[in-house]
Amino acid sequence: MCIVTTFILFALNIVIITIGEMIIKPTSQALVAGFAPAEMRGRYMAVAGLSWAIPSTIGPGAAGYILDNYNPNLLWYIGRALCGVSVLAYYALHLRLGARQEFAPAQEEAQPLAATAD
Repeated sequence: MCIVTTFILFALNIVIITIGEMIIKPTSQALVAGFAPAEMRGRYMAVAGLSWAIPSTIGPGAAGYILDNYNPNLLWYIGRALCGVSVLAYYALHLRLGARQEFAPAQEEAQPLAATAD
């Protein structure tokens, strides 16, 4: 593969990862803050932040071990399985939290008809 094409694909990869982080970080922090009681919000946020260190530490080493010692396609199969488990876990979380008042969608306030007739 040409070095310019490799650089372009690498830059595209960084852009995609950055967009993903821009979506997940504020959402996860808002979710953690919503779970936490007001007096323990800092502790909840600290544990949530530190929990990202576990996959960041284990992931690259485990991926390298799989790539070096097993079929490289196994890495994709494991990734697919983990994504499937994540989807099911988020759906279960949605079902569990859907009935709680603090996670209900905000209701829009009705505006006067004169203000909307412009």
